[in-house]
Amino acid sequence: MEKKYFKVGLRPVYYEEKDNESFVFVFDWTNGLFKDDFSYYKNIFSGPHMDDTEKMTEQEFNDYLEKLKKVHGIS
Repeated sequence: MEKKYFKVGLRPVYYEEKDNESFVFVFDWTNGLFKDDFSYYKNIFSGPHMDDTEKMTEQEFNDYLEKLKKVHGIS
């Protein structure tokens, strides 16, 4: 299993390969959970939207996620 972590705009997004399948999970602002949304694939790997994408380490991603949850009052 391989995971890669990103910030697309302000949204935390992570990519995961599992059992030869690819998944993209995006942060849901309403509940603080992640939902599967493969439409973000182009934002993290190809196309003009990559300008708004920042690759992160797992620790940077987790720190950023905790900060967002505090700011937005999501537990």
